[in-house]
Amino acid sequence: MSNIRPAERTFSIKSTAWQELNDAIDKHKAINLTRGSPDFIFTNCVLRNLRLVADDNVSPSLHQYARSTGHPRLVNALAKLFNERFRHNPCVSGEIAEDLREGTFGADRCINPLTEIIISVGGIGALSTIFLALINPGDEVVVLEPAFGCYAPQIEAAGGVYVGVSLIPPKDTKCRVDSSEFTVDWEELELKITRK
Repeated sequence: MSNIRPAERTFSIKSTAWQELNDAIDKHKAINLTRGSPDFIFTNCVLRNLRLVADDNVSPSLHQYARSTGHPRLVNALAKLFNERFRHNPCVSGEIAEDLREGTFGADRCINPLTEIIISVGGIGALSTIFLALINPGDEVVVLEPAFGCYAPQIEAAGGVYVGVSLIPPKDTKCRVDSSEFTVDWEELELKITRK
């Protein structure tokens, strides 16, 4: 038996709904459609391309470490995609304050691929890195809910205090509900924001 014990800060981290779901999936041998870790053989196309890049005649640059924040070709392609797809659209979400428009959310703002995009080992790893880099003990982190299940435990592990603000669902939920139909109670949100 190992004498290595988990850090004390991990003892206060509560189990998430995802852990309970994964336990139930394992117990009942259910098909898990929520996880991004496939349990199937990749297609021949993927396997063929993996063999191709492993070939001795391929550029040695494909076998080197990329820059730690992502290969330039990848981050440039993502910036191009994000600039078009996620640029602020006042027709959808309304006008924004003048002080936020310049350099942040403006309709003609362009994302700098080398300073504003980071490639990580996945969403959970990226969030963990961000929380550990930015949260000081006692900092309050306001999160709109429902939220990704790892937010609360990761914020708490970084020493922060999770502060949830529930989104308001549409009144008519008999029809199909789109995430864009949820609204924010701005007064509640403002009350939850403190100097911490």
